[in-house]
Amino acid sequence: MAVDDEASVLDLVMEVLTDLGCNAQSAHEGNDAYARIQACPAIDLLITDIRMPGMSGLELADKVRQIRPDLPILFITGYASEFERGVELAPGTSLLVKPFSLAKLGATVRDILDQRQAQSLAAGH
Repeated sequence: MAVDDEASVLDLVMEVLTDLGCNAQSAHEGNDAYARIQACPAIDLLITDIRMPGMSGLELADKVRQIRPDLPILFITGYASEFERGVELAPGTSLLVKPFSLAKLGATVRDILDQRQAQSLAAGH
């Protein structure tokens, strides 16, 4: 699931996910993304912008963790100052700062999904 209020960024993220062979969904705002995650337990990764109108990516992540604590979250942002001031990333959470290359996004997503698959195999699922 990719969430960003900037259509151009969302399109690029979706292109990378499609190129990786992912069956991805997208949303332009947090409430829509949250509803889709509730309805689809097969979602393996949440990629969300941090700053969005309405529900921010941080708020979305907090809500998602209540129903899917195992779901990896990748924050993408042009405003990394929140993290530079001491906000720590929760386990299972990663950060990419805009602008990033499509290759970097693809490698990060692949690493996250590979780790998730390895953990699932280790747990016997």
